[in-house]
Amino acid sequence: VPCPWCAPSEGYASKYFRWTEDVPQARIVKGLERWGGISLPVHEVRVVEKGRGGWAATVEVVYGPNRRTKRLPGIHFRSVAGLRSHRIDTIQRQADGSFRITGGGWGHGVGMCQVGAIQMGLRGATESDIVRFYYPGAVLARMY
Repeated sequence: VPCPWCAPSEGYASKYFRWTEDVPQARIVKGLERWGGISLPVHEVRVVEKGRGGWAATVEVVYGPNRRTKRLPGIHFRSVAGLRSHRIDTIQRQADGSFRITGGGWGHGVGMCQVGAIQMGLRGATESDIVRFYYPGAVLARMY
């Protein structure tokens, strides 16, 4: 569920609510070795499909002298590029050939927001309240 407590306007957001990372071409080439490899130069990196919640589902890399393309899941591109999450908002090629990537969050994009859980707890919510908020429809049951 969207977290109503972690936006910067609330005054206690995570410093990773929004982030910017400059990713050199060499990091992308090195990271893609295990995905079949690519060659320099990297001309373009773009999100070609977004999933539920705005997370990058598929990323395409345009590379090499013949401008070939390689597609991979956004979550794998996150690892390749060394990003905090695969919530990618913009990708801009810089004058030095690197890619400035802006995004948000720190994690896999599903589940409980740590900042929100803390804020709920400070406002008196119980552990059960917090779990039920972030996992609507979940049934909590004693197993012992």
